[in-house]
Amino acid sequence: MYPQPELNSFLQGFDARVPKKVLDRMIDKAKLDKNAHYEARSTIPRLTSTQPQCFAPNVDLTRAKCAFGSFAISKLKKELHSDDPLIVRQAVTTLGDLLINPEKLIEAVKLNIVDRLSDLLISEDPYLRERVAMIFTTIANQFAGRESILKNLGVVENLSKGLNDCLAAVRLKVALVLESLARDYCAADMLCNCGFVESVTAKLDGERNDILVRRRRKKKEISSNYNNRVSLFVSKIVRLEILRFLLYRDVKDRAIEAGVFEKLTTLLDRKNERVILGVLSCLTVLCEDVRGKRRAIEVDLLSSLKIFVEDERESVSAEACRLVSFVTTTTPGKLRVLELGMLPSLLRLATDERRCRSSALLLAIMKAMPRLFRVEYELRCDYNEQRVLRTIMVKDPLILRQALTNVAEAPKARAILLRNIEIIEAINVGCSEVQQHHKQTLLDFGEPLEDVCENGIFHEGLKDLFLKAYLSARGEDFIDAKESKGSSSQSAVLLALKSGPNGQGSLSQRLWLKSKLESGDWLIPAQTPSGSPLWLLRHFLGRLPRPLLQGPQWKVLGRACAASAVPLVSGPDASRLVVGQVLERIAASVKELGPTELELLSLLALLVRKLSTRNRRIVPDDLDALSQYFVSSIIVRPFRPGLYTPIDEDCQPLLVFIASHWDEIFQTPDDEETLSYSRFIGFESLLIAERNERSKEALDNDSSRKSEKARKNFVKMLESEDEEFSHRENDKYFSVPNSEDSQ
Repeated sequence: MYPQPELNSFLQGFDARVPKKVLDRMIDKAKLDKNAHYEARSTIPRLTSTQPQCFAPNVDLTRAKCAFGSFAISKLKKELHSDDPLIVRQAVTTLGDLLINPEKLIEAVKLNIVDRLSDLLISEDPYLRERVAMIFTTIANQFAGRESILKNLGVVENLSKGLNDCLAAVRLKVALVLESLARDYCAADMLCNCGFVESVTAKLDGERNDILVRRRRKKKEISSNYNNRVSLFVSKIVRLEILRFLLYRDVKDRAIEAGVFEKLTTLLDRKNERVILGVLSCLTVLCEDVRGKRRAIEVDLLSSLKIFVEDERESVSAEACRLVSFVTTTTPGKLRVLELGMLPSLLRLATDERRCRSSALLLAIMKAMPRLFRVEYELRCDYNEQRVLRTIMVKDPLILRQALTNVAEAPKARAILLRNIEIIEAINVGCSEVQQHHKQTLLDFGEPLEDVCENGIFHEGLKDLFLKAYLSARGEDFIDAKESKGSSSQSAVLLALKSGPNGQGSLSQRLWLKSKLESGDWLIPAQTPSGSPLWLLRHFLGRLPRPLLQGPQWKVLGRACAASAVPLVSGPDASRLVVGQVLERIAASVKELGPTELELLSLLALLVRKLSTRNRRIVPDDLDALSQYFVSSIIVRPFRPGLYTPIDEDCQPLLVFIASHWDEIFQTPDDEETLSYSRFIGFESLLIAERNERSKEALDNDSSRKSEKARKNFVKMLESEDEEFSHRENDKYFSVPNSEDSQ
């Protein structure tokens, strides 16, 4: 017969309010995991923690008195009330062995033996105090036992007194009882309400002082008190574990006000690894709260952590980086890291495979660093070939990069890390998606559109970028004209989208152009490959926090655009009707965009249209290639260059349709003077007028004259396209032919 649930040793470890389905899933998972352990993760030495250190004469475990069957517990209860100390000692020893059996423990709880044992916690006999504390540890590991302890406030009070016992061995056993209780969230709340956070914290300094006391003793004294010093040390580690479990409850504010932060910081002077790890883990829990982060800045915790970040011990370095990743979420924390010069240390640690072998360490560093800076990294350079520029060999490490992430948002840190982009690229992240995500966060680049175009006014650098992209891709740029002449009979646009020196260029060339844009330099005379400005424009669009076209309606419109491109059997009139309906739907959706998003979309669509036009006709191959090149950057997040997804395939006809029917979408008959098309022409003319004086000062006469000539040709070409350049004549991609033309 299946045993009762209250007698099941595994189920006794859980609260009765835990759903049974959750328990079933946990049991099934535990069966598959060969290394799963239910007990604490703290590795306390067995010889100094589970074995008693207080001995009594005439207590022989091999001759323990125990009644048969169900009479055993009841007889031992009577012996616990005996006036003979020897009988009480023997009864406590026997009871400690019996209660390991869950059935006996349930019986003992029903007989209220816990109440009698509570009185023995404050006995004058050290043997009884230690043995009873060990029995309470066994009781606290079962749900019924924890419940009986928490119902009796006398037990909780005596346990609090046991923390201040004169013997270190007793304090250790009492601390183990509290650790077992603190693992349960209900018991932890009870302990917090009883003030155990303050009690445990107040005794930390006392334990530390006792450990540091070193007096000259005789050899006999040293040998007899060695175990006592070890118990002191282990007791302190257990106290840190208790404090960590209690701090997970809603007591962080109270703990900070009680001075827990300052007392824990003083323990960082210890050289023992386990003590340092316990202190750092407690500080990490405190810094998860906003007030904890503020207090960390006030006590200058980062200056103390600098030593531990560079520590040779991997576990200490990982825990320190994890703590840094929490503190650096605040602006003062980022700036303080830069003042202390911790950024180079984090970079060296992230790339040191000998020291950074742990995934936890690398993850912590990656969390702390990305908020310090934003740099860019491109995995693909060709729009139709999945070709990786640089293969990153990755093993397993992770936590280190989180430490780099937080600080990277500060402008000074961005400037520092931008100079070390090769180091960032060399970080091994392996096949882990989490590690790759944090590394990409380190290499991300992009600013919100509201910051680039304040009050709807385009940034001068963005104006330069649009003009540079058009002139370079069309082959009319005075710098690229010599290289493009006679290079190939292929379309200049398709060549600009290809990889190589005549296309998008190398990664260093594109990053150089990006650095000129960020520094405010004029882009027009920059000597770059023809496709680099297009790549930088796509990169800018793809790194916007929100995509330009956000929402599922654009995917539906893309499918409608693809359907409208197919001529209907019923005739051209029906096809025009379908195209008109799609135009109305797109125009309505476009009007819902903000002014800046609308203007940017119109400029992008017009750029695609102009680059695809040759001899006053749109070339379908160029239009298709450009739309495929840009569609992912305005639709998908996160943007992955060169990755053509099913969403891109659905939305590509939308960009093709918008570029082909640009006039119908972005202009209205009632307001022809304020059309986006007219604004675009005025925008470029104004740009040329504004840059005229600047070009004369910045360039020599020859290059300035050639640049001015190219600009005039560009404006002349735009203004020469009259109203006859209509939708029906030049749109081979989506327009429906006339009946006369078809005949």
